[in-house]
Amino acid sequence: MKNSSQYPKFIADEMLGTIARKLRILGFNTLYIKHIGDEKILEKGKSEDRIILTKDKMFFQKILRKNCQVIFFDSKSSEVDNLLKIFTLCKLDRISYDFFNSRCALCNTKIKRLSQIQSYLDIPEKVKKSNSIFYYCENCKKLYWEGSHIKNIQKLVLEINNMLNNKN
Repeated sequence: MKNSSQYPKFIADEMLGTIARKLRILGFNTLYIKHIGDEKILEKGKSEDRIILTKDKMFFQKILRKNCQVIFFDSKSSEVDNLLKIFTLCKLDRISYDFFNSRCALCNTKIKRLSQIQSYLDIPEKVKKSNSIFYYCENCKKLYWEGSHIKNIQKLVLEINNMLNNKN
């Protein structure tokens, strides 16, 4: 598997916020900016060598005419199917989840591990007692820890890897 700096970069249109967040958590540099319009998405995709993700058929056709990289999603496809399509088309034979490679789900900045819990961070006591490792986004100030949602991400990764292995 490639390391995160070798991953393709993405930009998701307004209809794909959930996919954008999942890609960020998995370590993919993924832009998702609401209300910027198709032309700006197209411009950013081209200038930053990003694969544009869309469910908009007319926008998809426009992107193809502009010779940009694009992945089109059928609105009937599940989230797992959409992620599988991305990884298959990007020729990734395996994905992984690791907090060290994750990006902030909100702003796309690489998150950093905190060496110690800083007193100014508002961490609920229950969370402090059950977790010793915390991650932090220096840009938007979001705090992360390995809560129950991580099991769901790990389950998703396992499911996708099984499907990727069955395609080969």
